[in-house]
Amino acid sequence: MDNKHRIILKKYRNELEEKLNLNDIKRSLINSKIFTNRMLNDIWNGEALLFEELPTRGPDAFSKFIEVLCENGFSSKADEMLLAGATDYNISLNQPGYCIIINNELHCETDLLKYAHDMEAKELDLALKTIGYPHPDFKTNLCSCDIISVLTKFSQRDFSKADSCIVIILSNGAKTMSNNVIFDNNRECILLNEILNLFCDSKCPSLKDKPKIFFLPSFDRTYDFSNGVDSLRNIELLSDVNDVFIWNFPSVEAYLFSKESNCQFFGEVLSEHLKDGFLKHDFEKVVCCAYDEFLGKIYNEIDLRSVSVCRKLGFVKEKIIFSPP
Repeated sequence: MDNKHRIILKKYRNELEEKLNLNDIKRSLINSKIFTNRMLNDIWNGEALLFEELPTRGPDAFSKFIEVLCENGFSSKADEMLLAGATDYNISLNQPGYCIIINNELHCETDLLKYAHDMEAKELDLALKTIGYPHPDFKTNLCSCDIISVLTKFSQRDFSKADSCIVIILSNGAKTMSNNVIFDNNRECILLNEILNLFCDSKCPSLKDKPKIFFLPSFDRTYDFSNGVDSLRNIELLSDVNDVFIWNFPSVEAYLFSKESNCQFFGEVLSEHLKDGFLKHDFEKVVCCAYDEFLGKIYNEIDLRSVSVCRKLGFVKEKIIFSPP
């Protein structure tokens, strides 16, 4: 079985195990010839598990299992699984999605960085409107509780007629031993996993199988939590966090050097690339080109070890494609 189909089965396993009655689909499984008689007996007797054995049954096992689902009243779920197997997300300019921008400008280390964050927010707002997104929800200077509250409300919007969501947080970030954190306006921290869990499939069903795009602070710095480590609880990423793309803004040093050298900020560069290339190339390629241009101007001037490529979580398709209306 293709790895792509293995991932889809893993994604839908818990849901299917809850809904499928093995006795009800017994005849269809026998006729499908996915399993040998001995393997089927082991499955009925509980000595083997259907979803453990299924990925081992060759290249046609997935398509045959889809037929089993259709024969037993699960056609809509079968269609959903087939759609999940597509290699691209297609975002229509008629309904691209919704966006939120959170700018914690008061926590900037310098007035220069505050100016940079303001510029990024404005440029990204313009770029998103250029590619069809409505004016974003715009929030400024939020404490940790308000950030979670605002993002919870945003994640619970009705995305049934939208193709994606974009979350942009301009603040400071750091890494710990167990998690990455984002600082609020009072220098208290929010665990990244707490934010990502808000957009899991079970909590945000109207965004299921749609790309969740995050632009977040750089996590290139290590922060000393020795004085408050007991209060920094660990939050595990939920198993149904899928279709997530995370890009990090360049480091503080990159912004400071960019301004001192009178270069464009990253948001300005990204805005230009999106305007010129979002219909020509997939979204990840456009963003990577913007990073390359921005960092190429300062490559020899600062330590770029923290610069990372897109991080993808859970089940993720290969490309995000914007399609004309």
